[in-house]
Amino acid sequence: MVFKKKQASAEEKKGKTPKNQRVIIDVGTHSAKVLSAAYSKGSVIINQAETIKGIDRFMDENTLVMTDPLAEEVARAIGINNPKKKLPATLLISSPHSGSAVFKVPDDQKKKAKKYIFQHLDAMTLDDINYNTDYTNLGNQYYLVAFVPSDLARELVLSFQKTGFNITAIDAASSALIYLSNLYKDDEFETKIFLGIGYRSSEILVEHQEHYVKFEKIPLGVFQMAEEVSDSLGVPFAQTINLFFKLGLNKNSLPSNAGELLDEFNVTESEYSSAVHSQTDSFIGAILEGIRVEGVTLKASSSKIILLGGGSLIKGVGDILHENANVTTAPFDLVSSIRAGSLRVVNDTNRKIDGLFSHAVGLALREVFGK
Repeated sequence: MVFKKKQASAEEKKGKTPKNQRVIIDVGTHSAKVLSAAYSKGSVIINQAETIKGIDRFMDENTLVMTDPLAEEVARAIGINNPKKKLPATLLISSPHSGSAVFKVPDDQKKKAKKYIFQHLDAMTLDDINYNTDYTNLGNQYYLVAFVPSDLARELVLSFQKTGFNITAIDAASSALIYLSNLYKDDEFETKIFLGIGYRSSEILVEHQEHYVKFEKIPLGVFQMAEEVSDSLGVPFAQTINLFFKLGLNKNSLPSNAGELLDEFNVTESEYSSAVHSQTDSFIGAILEGIRVEGVTLKASSSKIILLGGGSLIKGVGDILHENANVTTAPFDLVSSIRAGSLRVVNDTNRKIDGLFSHAVGLALREVFGK
């Protein structure tokens, strides 16, 4: 796909912020993703997409997040020159720095569901430790509550305020998946599974017959798989992740230059395949357990897994899931324009908007679907 070079608008040429402009900042563990989106009647136009280092790269010696340098780098990436003029922004704090919990509201409290939920979050001590961001009705009196650490959220908001952003909403990964699912309301699949494969954890949202029926967070991601393979093969951790993206995880479809790339580390194709197969087996097993919902049968003809997150870009992930779950798998890809009912979502950048940006796209949609 060849993208046309983005032409600056009249307002941009004058150095002004376009009307109805919002920045989406997805602060992840390994990387941060930044989208700039403009809103007009019936359209969400994504006009800038950038990636920078994630939270792990901004840790001090005490493992505290240095939020000021992170915010400054985001501002540079998006091109903010005047920090006094605040640009509206939505902040997503991704896993494992965000969390979720599912609560069931008793029959006698159905009419006061929201009040009940917030009265029974003492176990998470939301007022002191966590900041609640959103809650979603999963049906059958179950509610999904998303939250982020209060201290981290507070520090990030203050730092972004200094660099030219006005954070008006804070969200967790589960909320992003909820909003993103609106792009898939009109397809032919009865059951849709949104699988976000992150750096240290993964999230699963299952939608059946246009109702959310399950959200599951799995403490497995690219990091854990790479760590085990790195130890098994004696290959440095960073190089192991590079091999994942170059060679993939499917032992049956390694590229023709696999042997050449592995020779550098004195590893054979057989050794790599064996180590990777062991880890993908564990990961896929956890995914298959996570997508299982009582009363919902995943049919090959009417079920689909949508792959999200940076981990979805690793070669072979979709093929392995398809082979094991026996359902259609497809990566998220905002190639040019997606229409969801009367809404049009447009990629007006000079880069591909793929699974790496999927959660940020979801929060770009909250301005439309969240109202």
